[in-house]
Amino acid sequence: MEQREAVVAVLLRGDRLLAVRRGPAVVRPGFWQPLSGKVEPGETQEQAVVREVREEVGLIAVPEAKVWESETDDHRFRLHWWTARANTGVVVPDPREVAETRWVTPREFLALDPVFDGDREFVERVLPGFGPRAGSSSSGSCRGFDAAPGVRRAGPAGALTSRRAFVERVLPGL
Repeated sequence: MEQREAVVAVLLRGDRLLAVRRGPAVVRPGFWQPLSGKVEPGETQEQAVVREVREEVGLIAVPEAKVWESETDDHRFRLHWWTARANTGVVVPDPREVAETRWVTPREFLALDPVFDGDREFVERVLPGFGPRAGSSSSGSCRGFDAAPGVRRAGPAGALTSRRAFVERVLPGL
């Protein structure tokens, strides 16, 4: 079987990320995870991040950077991990896909149960390396962030580094 492409939207607000508990209409209901979903034909990864966040929790996301790749434990999907911001708005979950939501710290995420092994690995190994460097601002741009030791960060060619890039590259496809 051919491996499909999917995105994981690590939605950030301040020092917290949005954790969702999978709803009854999806495979493996009850697991806690960041938002995720398939990349549709003709859609960029950035567009998929924006669409999935809007569909699953009703927020407008601004993708920041692709930060990791992995695959699902059943090898059916190649996962493209993106950080994104949703600094305003109220979470309105789609009850078929999302049973519950929580804005959590990475430590709180790791205490949720059950969590997929790949999500746990991301929060333990990769996410800590994307905190602001000393002297950098947290303006919502991906500049000022470093990759975790031993983790290869996606290059700047695929990253959205400004709201202008978001408006020019993502919004036209929605």
